[in-house]
Amino acid sequence: MKKICVLLFLFIGGVAQAEDISQYKFYTTDAARDDQQAKYAAYIRNGDACIQIKNLTTNKDVRFCQMTKNINLADDPEVYPYGMYFADHQLNFFVEAYWTPQVCVIGLTLMNLSCDLKNGPEDLEESKAEVQKILKEFEVVRPPSVEHVEFRSIKGIRGQFRLILNNSTINPCFTIEHYTDSYLYVDASPATIKHICSVRLKAGKEDYILPLLGQEVENFTWQNNSLAFEKPSLGGKKAQCQFPLPFTEQSEAVCVR
Repeated sequence: MKKICVLLFLFIGGVAQAEDISQYKFYTTDAARDDQQAKYAAYIRNGDACIQIKNLTTNKDVRFCQMTKNINLADDPEVYPYGMYFADHQLNFFVEAYWTPQVCVIGLTLMNLSCDLKNGPEDLEESKAEVQKILKEFEVVRPPSVEHVEFRSIKGIRGQFRLILNNSTINPCFTIEHYTDSYLYVDASPATIKHICSVRLKAGKEDYILPLLGQEVENFTWQNNSLAFEKPSLGGKKAQCQFPLPFTEQSEAVCVR
C-alpha cells in the first residue's frame, strides 16, 4: 500500500487534490526497478479511453486519442489499447481495432506516435473483404429457420459474439455464442453457447420464468456488459430485458416491466 501511495503521488505530480487508484483503469511508469526514479508515467482514467503520458520532471501531460487516420480511441468504444509497457525510452502498446489491430509506439523525447498493422502490411480493404468472406461462409450453413445472424466485438471482452435470431413461428429461441479468438475461421467453435428459450421476469418481489412461446423478442442492443432486448407482453407493454456478457451456461435473461 505504501508503494502504491508513493507512486500515485508521483503519478499526479503532487497536485493538491484527493485522488486514489480507483480513478484509473491503468497506469505504469518507466521505472524498471524499485530503486529507480520514474521519469514518465502512462495512464488511462476511468471514463476516458485515451492514453495520457506525464513527464514527472516537468509535470507536463500529453493526451493521445488519434491512433491512425481512421482509429480514434475517443470515438469508438470497440477500439481500445492494451499491453502497455515502457522500453527504450518509448511507450509500447497494442490497439485492438475490429478491422485493423495495431502495434503502436510513443517516443518520449518528441512525444510522437506511430502505429503499424499488428499482423503485417495488409491492405485495409483486403482485410475487410477476407472477414466478410468468412462471415458469409458462416451464414451459408445456417438452417432455414434462422432469420438473422450478426457478429459483435465488445470493448474489454476478448473475442467476438455471434447472435442468431430465428423465425419465432418455427423456433422461438435465440442463440448467442462467444468466440474467444480475435478472428473467426470456418471451423471455429464457440467457447460458450447459450440457447435462450425463456426469460426471468422480475415483478415486484416475485420472479417468474416465462417461455418465449413464439412471442418475438425485438430491438436487440449491444451494451458494454450485456445484450439488451425487449419482449412484448400482455396489455401492449414491453418488458426490458438484459443478458449478461460474457456469459456462462447458467446465465439467464432477466426482464423488468
